[in-house]
This record gives sequence, C-alpha cells and structure tokens, in this order.
Amino acid sequence: MNIISGSNFKFIKYPIMLIFIITISTGSVGGAVYELHSAEELIIKDQTVKAEAEDIELFRFNLSADNNEILHSVSFKITDEGTGVKNTDISGASIYYSMDGISLDEKVGHVSSDEINIDSITEVIVNDELNSEGKWYIATIDTSSNWSDEEPADSIKIQIYSGTNTYKLGLGQGTIGATGLVGKNLLIADTTPPFFHEVSSDSYYYREGNSIYLSANLSESGLLVTADLSEIDNDMSSDFVLTDNEDGTYSAITPPLGNNTEEGEIKVVFAALDKAGNSCLNDSLKIFVDNKRPSIFNISSMNESGWYRSGDIIDIAVEFCEIVEVEGSPVLEIDGGGREAVYREGSGTEFLVFEYVVKEDDESGELNYASVDSLSLGEGNITDLAGNEAFLELPGPEDPDSLVGAGIFIDNEVPHADTGVDKLDVHAGVAFELDGKSSYDEVSGIESYQWDMGDGNISDGNRVSYTFYEPGTYNVTLTVKDRAGNMASSSMDLMVELMSYDLELDEGWNLISSPFFINNRQISSVLEDLDGLRSVWTYNTESREWVSYKPGLEYTGALESIDPGRGYWIEMDEPETFTFRGSLWTQEQRSLQYPVHMGWNLIGLHSHDQEEAEGYLSAISGNYSPTIHSYQDGNWYMIDDDNTSKSILKPGSGYWIYLHEDDMLTRFKD
Repeated sequence: MNIISGSNFKFIKYPIMLIFIITISTGSVGGAVYELHSAEELIIKDQTVKAEAEDIELFRFNLSADNNEILHSVSFKITDEGTGVKNTDISGASIYYSMDGISLDEKVGHVSSDEINIDSITEVIVNDELNSEGKWYIATIDTSSNWSDEEPADSIKIQIYSGTNTYKLGLGQGTIGATGLVGKNLLIADTTPPFFHEVSSDSYYYREGNSIYLSANLSESGLLVTADLSEIDNDMSSDFVLTDNEDGTYSAITPPLGNNTEEGEIKVVFAALDKAGNSCLNDSLKIFVDNKRPSIFNISSMNESGWYRSGDIIDIAVEFCEIVEVEGSPVLEIDGGGREAVYREGSGTEFLVFEYVVKEDDESGELNYASVDSLSLGEGNITDLAGNEAFLELPGPEDPDSLVGAGIFIDNEVPHADTGVDKLDVHAGVAFELDGKSSYDEVSGIESYQWDMGDGNISDGNRVSYTFYEPGTYNVTLTVKDRAGNMASSSMDLMVELMSYDLELDEGWNLISSPFFINNRQISSVLEDLDGLRSVWTYNTESREWVSYKPGLEYTGALESIDPGRGYWIEMDEPETFTFRGSLWTQEQRSLQYPVHMGWNLIGLHSHDQEEAEGYLSAISGNYSPTIHSYQDGNWYMIDDDNTSKSILKPGSGYWIYLHEDDMLTRFKD
C-alpha cells in the first residue's frame, strides 16, 4: 500500500472527516477503560488520493503488548449529512496487519461493498487472532468511480473492538469521553484528469501592439490553467496564468505584442492541473501574427472581354495580396474625368469588387482607370485582418496587371441597318433571298442580323433564304445588333403572289400536267374556265386502267383532282389558253412522292421552269427507259435522256416513261 501525504498536493476535493471513538466496557458495551495516550499508537494522516484507488488508508493503530488483548473487530460508521452518498461509493473495507507499521503484510479482515450501509455501523471481523508485540493494524477502504459524481460522506466514526473491550483511540490529547470525536481529513480526487472542452481567442489575426483575449472551457473549476505565449513573443511568459471564473471557464488578456513578435501562424499551448496533480494539454488554438501592410496585386474585370454600352454594369476586381476588410465606400476613378466605379462587395476576401455603370456620354474605346492614385477611401478604410492599413497604389494604367489586359471596350454608337431593297416581289411557295450586307457598324462591328418576316417567323443571319406559302403583302424588318448590344432596324414591304403558267391547248387531244399545287385541286374547280373542255383522262399504272372526267357528268370511278407531277390527257372542242395558278410548295406539302410501277407511267413536271430529265428523275435513275415520249401539236415526240440536248422537260407538259420495276418518284423542297 502507498501512503500519500497531503503535503505533496496543492489542490484537494471532496473531504471526508475520519472520526474515532473508543469506549471501554465489559462485553460489548462496558468494562475497564484502556487508553492509548501515545501519538505513535494511533496514526491518522491527511492525504489526497484518486478515485478508483485500492487500499486507501483510513487510519492505523497499535495495541501495546502490555494490553495483552487480542483484536476482535474494527467497526466504523459512514454518515450522510445531506450530500447524497450512495452505498456503492465505497467499494469495500479491509483490515491488514503489519509488523513494521509501514507496509501491508496480510489481510486479516474484509467486508464487501454490499455490506457497507449508510448511517449504520459496519463491522470488519478480524479472522486472524495473532497477537505479537509491535503488530500494527491498518484499516483501509477502496474508492469507486462514483466519488467524482456525487459528494462523499462528511464524517466516518470509528470504533475498535479487542476481545470484549472497546478501545478509544486518542492523539495524546488526553482522555476523551465515549461521545468525543477526534479525526482528520481523507481527500478524494476526481475520477479522471481534467479535460478541455474548448479554447479560443477573440480573433485569429493579430499584429504588433494588439493584446490577445484568451479563454478556455474545462471540465471543472479550481484548476491551474496556463498558456505558453513564448512562441508568440520572446518577451512573454511560457507559463501565463488564466483567471478561474469558478464556472469551469478561464480567461485572461495578454500584454500587448511587442517588436519581438514572430510572424505567421503560431500554436498556443494550454495546460491545466487539477487538485490531485492530474494534468492535460491543449494545442488546438492557432493565431496568426501579421505586421505587413497589404498591397494591390492586380486589377481585372469580372465581365467577359468584349464590348459594352450605356446602362451595362462592369464589375472591376481589385486584388490584394491578402484578405482585406472594408469600412465605408471606397471609389475607383475611371479614366475620362468625373466617372467613378463604386465599391460593392468583397470585404473579408482578397478581391474588392467595384461596380461601374456605363454612361450615355462615355466615349467609345477601352475602359481603364485614370492613374496609380485612382483608388480612394472616402471616409472609410481598407485593412488586413490584423488591422494593418492597406497600400492603395494601383498598377500603372498601361501595366499588364491593369485593366488594359481585361479587354473591356465601350461602344455607345448605334449601327446602321439596311435591307438592301425597298420592295421585292416574290411568289408563294418559291424560296427567295434577303441580304443585309449593306448594314454596318463603325465601332464594334455587327454581331447579329435578325429578320422578322411579318408572318410570325424569325430568320437569323446576314443572308437568309425564305419561302412564303400564302399570297399577300408582308412587312419584313431587319434588326442588326453590334457587339456592344446597340441595335437598329430597317423595314420593307414584300408582295407575295401565286405563281401562274399559261398553257396553250389545241383542238383535240393535249398531253398536260400541273406545275403547281393548286389550293382547290378538285378537277371541276381547276378547269371550270375551259369552255371547250370535253373530257380529261389519266392512266392508273397500279390498276392498269384509264380514269376519266367529263364535265356535267357524275359517275363511279370518275377522275376527281388535278395533282402536280402527274400527266393528263385533255380533249378540247376548240383551241384555248388555260392558266394554272398556285404555289410550287405549300406549308403542309413540302415534298412530292407518288409510286410508279413497272411498265408505262403518265407523269408531269412539277416545276415553274424547265428541267433536265436526268435531274428531275434522279430518284428512279437507272430504272426507266431513256426514251421519254411527249405529245404536242397533234404529234408524238421522243425525248432521249441519253442525249442531253434533247432531255429537257417543260412545265405544263405530260410525259410517258417506261419503268423496269416498281419504284417511288420523289421530289423535295430545297
């Protein structure tokens, strides 16, 4: 057993008063009185021990040989004086004997924790009845973890029984009656060493002349808490004591930092010592010492390089070499006089953002600031996080780190828009071109062309191809925008008409075709103006049958419509001129597809201009006989597709072609 002297500890916690009462009697309560008057015969020491310790000495005593008594038992009583002690607060009690009075030699009696009750006598029976001169009896207990959670008992009363007599133990203070008390303190320390919850300072950044407010939050009060400041300033203490606020927190303000301060990030090490001598360290707090003034590193724009115009916002970023904080509203003077970019945001970062709104009277050209002194504080200030005031000198306006490299240009001049023509006549279903090449911008150049076609559709580009499908007058507007966003417009009227084609019909038979899509394809409507019409015939190659139409007659299987791309025989009573009116293509019909079959097929040219047969029939190339038959002026003609000088197909004419196998004749709008 280790005996721990109270003189070795500065701090104590949870005192227990050991009170010893000796009564001499015969039997268990009466008899002759025996007194131990010598201090050597009873030893009670002030001591501090840790919780969960084993064999903590309560007291020791020596029954002199001349007493000639055999030790029977040792009894003690734990009293709870409002501190809420639990039975488990003491793990057990034991009696040892020692021949030399120094160390524990042998346990001669023991009682377990469940036999120790508050406010009742606990008796430890001594099993060994050895009694030799110089034997010391040592009473011990064990502490448990609950000592650190709740206050222990305030007093322990001790009685010593030897044989049938009860002995009173004294300290040479004279005879003490049966109800007298004598004792000293047993001090129980915390279960575990103290620990830090948190350490902090009032800032992270400091500079020469600043004091640091340090604070620590620990698991308990009553500790010695120090901070090592020697790494911050060579003239400061390595054992700087924080004040105990008696609520588990500790705080202190350091002396101002001197000129021996180390710069950069520095670790502050805290130490704490409890009453039992347990200690702990915390090195999580770091501070940064900075004595250098921040300076401007670079100026740039947060906008993309390019052109800007009146009303546009340009964000100018002033980059410092470190994080800075802003008070007030600094301004940046823009070249040209009387123009300022106003500070908007960035405090707490390395970049301060200044906002400039382009004015209507700004001259076109590159944006820049006026001089190296263009940044002014107004009534505010710019400092780093340690409080050092910033140098405000800017890079020279022509320096690569100035706005010159940002590529920000101003263009407040309006471009010129020109449609190229004032009026243009076009045909429905036929593509035409619009060209805005006569438009121009003398500063930033035209970036986009947009044509509003007047029918709800928009086309983009300098030169566009477009098709109207309905006749009428359309107001077409060209809007041009330069690279800065300035815009200008120009308009013109377009007259859109149906296409027409005059066809000369002879008396007798005529082989024709419709070059257009006609709005009303009903044959009675298409040919209603022909006075000399007798009949119309076409050949259905799929069924190998002729289909006809005769004015004024209604009959099953009659021909119902005139479709482009197909051939028709028309029989006339007299010569007459007939005009086809329609659109080459319609909004719904932008392709022409119909099946052709092996053998003879009657087709027509879907076009307002003549075309070479090879091109028109390219979809069935190699599948038709090169000899194509046409009928005009009462005569048959052969068009040889192998002879390019004769392979021309004409609008309004019909043709016979021979296919080697079934196929599909197709034609698409360009």
